[in-house]
Amino acid sequence: MTVDRKETSVTVGMMIGIKKDSLYTHYSEYANLLDKLFADQNALTIRYLSKIRTSFMLKFKSIDKEIRFNLLNIDRLPDYFNAEEVMQLQKWDVPVVQSNIGADQYLLHINKLIYEHIDNCKGLFYDWIKFEYIKGLFCIPKYQKPNVLKEEFEKFITNINCYPYNMYIYWKVPQQVGLMLVNDKKFLSILYDMNDDTSLKYELASLTTDATEATKENIYEFIDNSDKTYIVVDCENSDVYKLYATIKGLNQEEIKKIEKIILIDDPNTSTAWQWLYKFTRIPTELIEIKRVNNLKSLVDIKLSVEITKYHYVNGIDSFLLCSSDSDYWGLISSIPTARFMVMYEKEKVGNAILEKLLENNINSCSIDDFCTGNATDLKKKVLLGKLEEYISDNRLIGSNAKDLVWQIYKDTKIYATEADVDNFCTKYIKGLKIKIDGNGDIVVEIPEV
Repeated sequence: MTVDRKETSVTVGMMIGIKKDSLYTHYSEYANLLDKLFADQNALTIRYLSKIRTSFMLKFKSIDKEIRFNLLNIDRLPDYFNAEEVMQLQKWDVPVVQSNIGADQYLLHINKLIYEHIDNCKGLFYDWIKFEYIKGLFCIPKYQKPNVLKEEFEKFITNINCYPYNMYIYWKVPQQVGLMLVNDKKFLSILYDMNDDTSLKYELASLTTDATEATKENIYEFIDNSDKTYIVVDCENSDVYKLYATIKGLNQEEIKKIEKIILIDDPNTSTAWQWLYKFTRIPTELIEIKRVNNLKSLVDIKLSVEITKYHYVNGIDSFLLCSSDSDYWGLISSIPTARFMVMYEKEKVGNAILEKLLENNINSCSIDDFCTGNATDLKKKVLLGKLEEYISDNRLIGSNAKDLVWQIYKDTKIYATEADVDNFCTKYIKGLKIKIDGNGDIVVEIPEV
């Protein structure tokens, strides 16, 4: 079972200036995230500037009159602006208050300030989301040119009910989309459509949903009721990125109670398993079992032997067994004094084994339910690690860039779209630099992005 994620929608909603009480009401389950955002100077800076801009657009003539004829500035117009927020911006050296300018010049100035500060908010969003699209909601292109802001004002007022909570965003063609910020799946679908980008088409669902709290609580309960818990992984029948996404998506205080991860690996699986410890920080042992016959893996036999040893010799009482192979029912049923929880992938597991687990009151969960976006950092490291290998092996010279990147994705067993490959080429292949290191050797350097 999965639930829709809303972190990105909550963050954008906060930054565009939705009323604080409305945010806490509509996104009550994300109160902790909202608390962090309202304590974040970068998020607050954009929020306050966005609120000021929206106020100017909603009440342009009235505000202009107060400024020009009553000589009142925005810090003295409480009917239109929050004086405390205006002064806070001033304290943060965001010079929002200006002298001797009208509403039209003020709008230019506010847009300039948004442009100057929006990049500071990049860290508030997941790496897999194209921040330039988020940035595009706040920055009006060519706003300095004559009539651009006037046209934006007219578009906003005419289509105000299309804008989320009637707060201004830069929207080329406003559309009636209902609750744009109801969840991340809907919001990001609209956002990417606005930019004619289909790169998330096939992954959006898995990136914007997560396992239910009930599923997570079952895992925590299993760990809490154990004396010693190991995660034992059949690397041949498990996806390293999904497993990492699962571990990262859990309460890290609970994860600290897991004593060790045992990886039973075959030479033909993903090299990403070797990176798992560096990202989870759980003590990890990689046991690679080579094949005697190229057609027959020995992983299942080795895993069964190791679990038996850990239980009877080392006193490990509980195992989170990560595999979709039904053969392990023989192992599970043969060690009645051990506790098992099976973590599987839906497309690889059969109904028979799931029914058998259910009949015998053995817990299980699907690692497919956890948000795949959690594994973005691991995927990036594995991909760049493979690129470094190619550089060391002198495999770049004479290679076609796109063919090379497709091969890197294939070698690391990471699913990729045409857009993913193009993006990797743009970020890393085109940015490769030749330099001379401290020893005078010529090296190829991968750009930091």
